[in-house]
Amino acid sequence: MTSGFHPNSTAVDHPAGRAGGVADDPLARALLKELEVGELTPKPWGALSSLAVGFLSLGVLPVLLWHDRFRDFVDEERQQLRRFADWLRLHSSRPETMDLRVAGDDLGTRPLLSTLSVLSVVALLVLFATQLTGTLPLVDQVLSYTYRFHTTRPWDAPLSDAQRMFAAWSVGLSVAYLFHWLQIRAHLSDVRRYVHQTNRILRHAGVQRVPAPRAGIWVGFFWVIVGAFLASRGAWWGKKKKN
Repeated sequence: MTSGFHPNSTAVDHPAGRAGGVADDPLARALLKELEVGELTPKPWGALSSLAVGFLSLGVLPVLLWHDRFRDFVDEERQQLRRFADWLRLHSSRPETMDLRVAGDDLGTRPLLSTLSVLSVVALLVLFATQLTGTLPLVDQVLSYTYRFHTTRPWDAPLSDAQRMFAAWSVGLSVAYLFHWLQIRAHLSDVRRYVHQTNRILRHAGVQRVPAPRAGIWVGFFWVIVGAFLASRGAWWGKKKKN
């Protein structure tokens, strides 16, 4: 079967033709410029910055801020991949190009997962606000329910106020970070589907395939250290912070 993919192969011999046909293709030049600008956008938080912000905010701020940052990242990525799909459709007569455009349009965050994650944190904040009293300084009360929590009392019903608050802090934030992790995994699945559609077109064109994002469960060394440190301080939610 004759391929319908017709890139301008002569452009690769010129310095400006890094993307193949860029020198003579305005749409490709615009796409390449967008990709280069995208590389200058702020990078995601690393382990150390997440540790600092998470520890000082008792785990609340990262899970609240990551949703907006991740949504902005996905929106920018979707625009770039849609432009790539449009460029590929102009250079290929393969019917799979329409599937590629659909796969690009489907890229996005899941509002339900974001909402559930934020609601978990809001519910936790409301619970703490209703339980704090004026008998002790506010900071001391919060720390006694979190980092300074210690009890020799068995975890049998009825639980003490301190046990209930510590359990709510641990479970509430763990659930919030779990929803964010599911958000990341769902997006990874969308990207893998997009790459699969792209490779179907490239295979017929005799072009080298694009490697699909890995779906492994490996965790970076520094993230392991951060999670272990937070867990040692009673912050079990820290073990779910790696996205």
